[in-house]
Amino acid sequence: MRLIICFFITGFLSYCSHAGDQSANAIPESTESFADRSFESEDQFASNEQPATSDPVPEQLETERKIIRTADIHMEVKDVKKASQDMRQLIAEYEAQVTSESEQRWDYRVENQFVIRIKPEKLDDFIASTEKLALRMTNKSVYARDVTREYIDLETRLSSKREIVERYRAILKTAKSIPDILEIEEKLRVVIEEIESTEGQLRYLKNQVQLSTVNLTMYESIHQPLSKGRGFHRRMRSA
Repeated sequence: MRLIICFFITGFLSYCSHAGDQSANAIPESTESFADRSFESEDQFASNEQPATSDPVPEQLETERKIIRTADIHMEVKDVKKASQDMRQLIAEYEAQVTSESEQRWDYRVENQFVIRIKPEKLDDFIASTEKLALRMTNKSVYARDVTREYIDLETRLSSKREIVERYRAILKTAKSIPDILEIEEKLRVVIEEIESTEGQLRYLKNQVQLSTVNLTMYESIHQPLSKGRGFHRRMRSA
């Protein structure tokens, strides 16, 4: 009897040990397959998200920055006429161009104003040469505006609108009814006008980037008033 009981106990213990080994072996197998699926899904998610995160704009911003440089200069000269002649020689020497020039006269002051466009790489040397013509500088400021983001946005918008035009033209070829044709042509006209406006903004921005602007005012102080003799009203009162 005791032998029978011992036999059953031994069999039961060996069965429990075997079941425990199977369950222990089953857990890593399940965990490994879940991890494989997780990595697979994460890789797939990363591959799907990669095109969205690969933005070319930061690279363009870093390598092709679009900067608009502008200088404002006010200076006193000994002889405004002579200084203006010397300034024109400097403008020709630096291959710049004058977009506007105006002369103004008051009783105690004569000044000449120039608006000059010059290549950005020559701007600093041009300003240094301009300072040599002055008795004293009353104001000099040079500032830059980064328009890279605006520039890229305009180019991207222009490309998108051109694609829309091509789609409308393709649809227009397949349109059969007159109302559909008129509707497509109207939408096409609106997009084309938007393209022309965007192209104008882009051209202006390119011009401002390619040529810097110098707003120059040179003046001569007059110790004696330019208007000689008594004024008309004083002569009338005296009469």
